[in-house]
Amino acid sequence: MVAACKPSEQQVAQDVERKRIECLDKVCEGDVKPSLDGSKESAIKLNGRWYIGPKEYFNGYDGRTGFEWWEHKPISASMTRPQALQALVVDGKGYDVAIEIFLGTAKEPSPSMYRQLQEARRTASVLETKTLRPGLEMWRTQEKDRLPETWYVATNLREPGGDAPTLACRGSDPTQYRCTTGFIWRPGVGANLRFRATHGTDWPEIYLETDRVLNLLRKA
Repeated sequence: MVAACKPSEQQVAQDVERKRIECLDKVCEGDVKPSLDGSKESAIKLNGRWYIGPKEYFNGYDGRTGFEWWEHKPISASMTRPQALQALVVDGKGYDVAIEIFLGTAKEPSPSMYRQLQEARRTASVLETKTLRPGLEMWRTQEKDRLPETWYVATNLREPGGDAPTLACRGSDPTQYRCTTGFIWRPGVGANLRFRATHGTDWPEIYLETDRVLNLLRKA
């Protein structure tokens, strides 16, 4: 009966694999953190590898980072907020100015947002297309029985994978709806962004600041 209660080799292997996957992006028992300057730096684990970055942006617990966007420019954690921005945050409206970045294991290959836009152009109704300014295109599409989407393409920039950074914003009210995008930042590591649609027309500049923040990380 004791032998019958033991897990099978297959179950043991499945448990080991499940634990390995769970620990790709978080600290687990037995992990040894890399050496760093604890007063200024944090270590985060992404796809099983350690990265070190400034505490100003990385908390040492997970792959969340970001910055605030105010009057068409970034505000970092080390800067003093303008009075109007501080009042907005105190009023509980911090998400209106937050550019949220989520790093983690890229679980499976997926088409870039730019390629998703090409597919949307093929399968949905194109309501409008416009060059807003040099380096920034806007597309509006709508699929049947879905909210319209506004896409912004930073035509003069390139993601690590080579495609133009592309942002998708669902809905027509920028005060309520959010924009999202994602790309492969490093082999096996994806970066996903989320912020209010009201900032969509600043997409090239937001992408450049995102790239700057992410490149503050170095491999341990």
